[in-house]
Amino acid sequence: MRAGVYALEPKMTVSQALSLGGGLSLKGTLRGIVIERHDADGKPKTIDVELHDPVLKDDVVVFKERLF
Repeated sequence: MRAGVYALEPKMTVSQALSLGGGLSLKGTLRGIVIERHDADGKPKTIDVELHDPVLKDDVVVFKERLF
């Protein structure tokens, strides 16, 4: 509901990050959640994640929207 930058707590999960951001929008879905993260070489990569997976520093968590 509230896209933006949020301070992470140690060991925060994707589910907790979602809650911190106000939850899903009306069109939001829990299918296809991804994290955009940079690897050790600085190359960007996209990772499929589950709600219980950890969120790391500088991660961008992306929740998709339903088509209908």
